[in-house]
Amino acid sequence: MREMISDFFRFLGEYRRPILKIVIFLLILFVAYNGVFFISLNHPKSCTVCHYMDPYYEQWKSSSHNGVKCLKCHTFKPLFITVTTVKYLTGTYNPRPHAVVKDDSCLSKGCHSLRLEKPEVPFAEEVVFDHKEHMEKLKRGEKLTCTSCHYQVVQGEHMTVDSRVCFLCHFKGTGPGQAVGGCTSCHRNPGEVETHVGFRFNHAPYLKRGLECHNCHLRVAEGTGKVEKDRCYSCHVERKREKLDRISLHKIHVTGQHLPCLSCHEEIRHEIVEMAKMFGGNCTSCHGSLHEEKEEIYMGTGARGIPPSPSLMFVAQVACDGCHKGAVRGETKGERQISALRQTCVECHSTEYGKMLNTWMTWGERIIKETKKVRARGRVLLAKAKEKGIKDAVSLLEDISANAELLERGVPAHNITFAWEIARTAYTQYSIAAGYLGEKPLPLPDFLSSPEKTCISLCHGDLGIPGDVEVESLGTAFPHSTHREDLGLPCTRCHTPEKHRVEKFRPGECTGCHHGGEAELECATCHVKTSALYAGKSDGNLPPSEMFEAEVNCTDCHGEGSHISADTRKIRERCIECHDESYGETLEEWLDASAEVRKRGEKLLEELLLVTEKRENPDEKALLEETRKLVSSILAANPVHNLDGAEKALAEGEKALRKE
Repeated sequence: MREMISDFFRFLGEYRRPILKIVIFLLILFVAYNGVFFISLNHPKSCTVCHYMDPYYEQWKSSSHNGVKCLKCHTFKPLFITVTTVKYLTGTYNPRPHAVVKDDSCLSKGCHSLRLEKPEVPFAEEVVFDHKEHMEKLKRGEKLTCTSCHYQVVQGEHMTVDSRVCFLCHFKGTGPGQAVGGCTSCHRNPGEVETHVGFRFNHAPYLKRGLECHNCHLRVAEGTGKVEKDRCYSCHVERKREKLDRISLHKIHVTGQHLPCLSCHEEIRHEIVEMAKMFGGNCTSCHGSLHEEKEEIYMGTGARGIPPSPSLMFVAQVACDGCHKGAVRGETKGERQISALRQTCVECHSTEYGKMLNTWMTWGERIIKETKKVRARGRVLLAKAKEKGIKDAVSLLEDISANAELLERGVPAHNITFAWEIARTAYTQYSIAAGYLGEKPLPLPDFLSSPEKTCISLCHGDLGIPGDVEVESLGTAFPHSTHREDLGLPCTRCHTPEKHRVEKFRPGECTGCHHGGEAELECATCHVKTSALYAGKSDGNLPPSEMFEAEVNCTDCHGEGSHISADTRKIRERCIECHDESYGETLEEWLDASAEVRKRGEKLLEELLLVTEKRENPDEKALLEETRKLVSSILAANPVHNLDGAEKALAEGEKALRKE
């Protein structure tokens, strides 16, 4: 052994110069190769040569970061690159990419360096996200990084926010209807009237009473966000790891390794899973099948020959004990029957709704009476139909009898419009069956003759008909009283009874009367916001349009009567007719300028929404709210009708925003 070592050193001494040259040559070659490797990293496509990352590369190419080279975010030190080169040459490298993006890269100059100075940004529809709050403070005992929320693969995109991460942090380990930070940390306080499945619901009185969101929104998330052991084994092949507490695990994987949360955790879905049913209660757990027909009427099912039509109260998930809170009226089959209180209608809605319940009860009795009358006449026909063997007639007449029993036992007030339809259909079923047998049909009572009558008789006779209401599709206030009372137009001219409050008309249908028809109106009657902007009479001290000052009327540009049009090609022709060819180009310039004003206005609206929520001074808050309404009105009116006025309104809005 000594001789071998001695011979080795003798060999080194004898051939030291050639060996040294070879070592230096190999070192130079290695450094040169390493340098080429480093330079190649400036070209993103080169990463795909070694790593299986074509999807990442394609996502990067189509992302907003496609002008940023890989090394700008994925920083590698020379030593790391050297080790990587050695691993590549020896075939010991891992082809699966795992590149960390550190916060310093994201916040570096030329990138998102001002993110913590201007931390609040809008996210989704109504969420204002504060980067400083999440980056500089520990959240649930953990230090978050940029890539905790922004990571590579999100629905085919690159470095964007995955909202599932938000849900995981805010809902994991919380109780039903609860969230870390509370609902209002993301959602605005619902002080306005909300529309839900056809109902207009005002949160304000409930908030004043001190109700919390979870009192009504019982469950708003599904999933536990747990971590299965199999997830650990996908990385830790050896299966044996030191047991660590939650904080330490997150420090290693989230803060240190920048791993996405969903690499380990199961997803939590955030949505309204269960709403309160007027403070709950399951009647069938006590009453068995006693109220089966009442439930069917309430759900709008069980009637033969009639499509399902649930009560709006059922759709809004109001349970039996939401209304039945009164005294015990008696017992049936050993089970208590509890009275419905009109006061519950008033508490949730208004005094008029208490009156409406009385109307429903009265009309319900009338509906039952009419249906029983048809059933009695139908029984006479049923015997004849069975005798003659006319199966279709037998089926129809049996349907009448079954539906009459359903109504009698189900109480029509539980779903008055469905009950009305059952009674109306009974007459139709009888008439068809009578036709099979050569008998005369029964005349339909007046109160069942038209769906139009249900609007007033069943509801709006007590509630009243709304006055002027803002119709989004028209962009203006619609005067109900003028059309309903003065002109006598039926409700069904604009609304469909089958779908409560749903408009079935299109704005173009108004033009038949109002554009050159029998009820022609001044443009300003309907196009209120547009006319106000044109004349400089919008909320704010705006100059009128030059066209307005020159006494150019709407019809001079848009045409008259049935020829009225907003088609820019036709308007362009009228510009040239009044002036010359160059005014056609002027219109195009105005339209382009209007589009730019609209973009600027939409951005301003977004900023106003963010800032208004944060202002504590009530006067400043009111000013910003008025400014937001003005800008919104300008955009609704189309800025092209008064570009100078629109630009002045935006300038005033930007001034108010910055407290200048």
